[in-house]
Amino acid sequence: MPVKQISTTRHIGFWREEFPDVAGMPCLLEEPKFDWESSELAGLRSYLEKGTILVASPGVRRSIIEAREIAGSTSIRTDGVWIWPDTLPYYLRKARPALPTDFRERARSYNYVPPAVDAATLATLKVPV
Repeated sequence: MPVKQISTTRHIGFWREEFPDVAGMPCLLEEPKFDWESSELAGLRSYLEKGTILVASPGVRRSIIEAREIAGSTSIRTDGVWIWPDTLPYYLRKARPALPTDFRERARSYNYVPPAVDAATLATLKVPV
């Protein structure tokens, strides 16, 4: 079932280290590590990896934690309500930042399979960067 059009976009996983010119971004390197339960962590990573591409980009981002590693592409994904950079699953595994409870509940309510997002909804989403 496609996601209905929304008026407010929420974003997660955009870090000051990657987007220094954007006001209000949290600093990943200052975030405390969250004590994730392994099945929830795996489910959330899967949900994030399978989100609909909102902005497709062929570039890659090096890790801000481990410069030798590629964190992901420069693409941006969505579930129709939340948007996140393609690097978020990597940082969830490596840095284990907390994610908002309402995002976690949404992912869990879809059994960690993001809903399909239609073109009309994609056109309404605002990217913070």
